[in-house]
Amino acid sequence: MSNTYIRLIKEELQASKCTPVQKIRLDEVNELIRRSLFKLPLLNPESRELFIEMINKMVMDTEYLSRLRITKVALGSPLPADTIDEGVLKAVENIIKLEKELLYPLPVRYRDKTLVLFIKDCEVSGEKYRRNDVALLSFNELLVAIIQECVKPLRHILMVSEEEKSS
Repeated sequence: MSNTYIRLIKEELQASKCTPVQKIRLDEVNELIRRSLFKLPLLNPESRELFIEMINKMVMDTEYLSRLRITKVALGSPLPADTIDEGVLKAVENIIKLEKELLYPLPVRYRDKTLVLFIKDCEVSGEKYRRNDVALLSFNELLVAIIQECVKPLRHILMVSEEEKSS
């Protein structure tokens, strides 16, 4: 069972880009574990202990695989198409964008809030915003909005590129 995760880790380490993880590969492992759990009451204590140890090793393998994949995306690897964790990897990319905004040299901020332009309809902290609304968002609100990909933080006029001026 853990061989599946070890193979995935090995593939991920050998690839220069983040590799896709198909749901079917994980479904096979989950089905095998599910069938094994039905037989768990029939096992002797030593076998039960080995089974639990194997499950714990699989949990460690999934953590290693997760950290490896997140690190690759955080370092700029393109997102793989058709992968089970696409939402998580996209959120990692968006968190990097948020960090970039927080470290931006000339932010448009008032107190601890950032001025943003909504690029699509969105709900943040129970407040509904429409496309082209401008708002001041706190860090937590900005995090939610950036993960939802519905805002563009506004730039100081000196820092706006020619490309952004024309749009």
